[in-house]
Amino acid sequence: MAKGDVRRDATCIETELTLHDELPVTQVTVDGNLNFCQYFTHTSWNSDTCELIFTSDRSGSHEFYAFNPKTKDTTQLTEGANAVPFAWAIALDGSKLVYFGGNIPGKQEELHQLWLDSLKDEIMLERPEKYHGWSRSIISLAPDNDTFYVDGVADHSTLLPSNLFTGSLDQGIFTPVFSGKESKQNFFCHNMISPAEPALVQVNKSAEKYIGRDAPQRMWLLDTRTGALNPLYKHEKNFWGKHERVGHECWHPSGDFMVFVVRRDKVKACVVADGYSNDRAWTCGQGENFWHVSASPLGNMLCADTMWCDTGIWLIEFKKQEEGRLFNLCLSKSGWQTSIAKEMDNGTGALVQAHPHPGWSPDGKHVQFTSFRPAQRAVHLYLVEVPIDPFS
Repeated sequence: MAKGDVRRDATCIETELTLHDELPVTQVTVDGNLNFCQYFTHTSWNSDTCELIFTSDRSGSHEFYAFNPKTKDTTQLTEGANAVPFAWAIALDGSKLVYFGGNIPGKQEELHQLWLDSLKDEIMLERPEKYHGWSRSIISLAPDNDTFYVDGVADHSTLLPSNLFTGSLDQGIFTPVFSGKESKQNFFCHNMISPAEPALVQVNKSAEKYIGRDAPQRMWLLDTRTGALNPLYKHEKNFWGKHERVGHECWHPSGDFMVFVVRRDKVKACVVADGYSNDRAWTCGQGENFWHVSASPLGNMLCADTMWCDTGIWLIEFKKQEEGRLFNLCLSKSGWQTSIAKEMDNGTGALVQAHPHPGWSPDGKHVQFTSFRPAQRAVHLYLVEVPIDPFS
């Protein structure tokens, strides 16, 4: 395939992952070794065309593709992008996609914008030389389609120094949010702009001694107007230690709540307007070894995957201040902890997106996830329909 080419892949029903005959799991990708949707809980869908956007190494370098669930057609969007698989974002209006890439392998310092109607690809800026070699992780693009946030680290072995960066596509600005001292002492990750107030950005911040460990505080809310960084939820005592293991969060589409996983068995939510007040936090769902969570476009359901050993992809009824019912939608069976996966990864972290990371289509009718299949030695994308009322 080349840029602009369309083909109809022989998508198949994955019976091994299907739990309900009326809700078959469709395998979206059939070739390539690394097929990835957007990392974490950021959207992977074009809201305008309702197409699933993903990266694939099927042509050598990582390029962008769009899958249409109705026609089963896959369109190649870029050629020579050499994209960083998880460092990209789609504009809320579906007009464009921004991503880190570059035509020099191993030097993907350019921030591009790709117009999704014309497929015109523009280089908007290059990171300052002092940040060359830093990782490029999740990008959040504000509703103005210009302001962006992206987190990164200099050394993957220590996750330090680390920072959250912001900038302007139109003005070619790229600058750190936090001071050099904070950058050397804290690990920043998982930035997400509030759907209700673009000036508020959720970011995870872990002090050096808590990196990779349970922490008293991990989720924070940054007010970009004032620079104030306030705690979102103060971790309670866990049954195995001093603090709950909190992470893998998402915004409720109303912007009123932050939803997050408390490993290993709870999905919780807190009232954002009330800061970290624990008396306003509650358990949304409980009991299934939860790992990552995302919220449906209407906000009436959550979707969570599960850790090793995984029990599948679960829907959770979202009810304010109440625990919701659960529905086991399908299995993921991602073999990300197998010896084959570790051999292929070889310490690069490339297979982190083999974690399922379920996400929703704009109409709420589908959930997509990724799964590493050891027999195929590949990460593939899967799509499953969501029943209208799964809890009845």
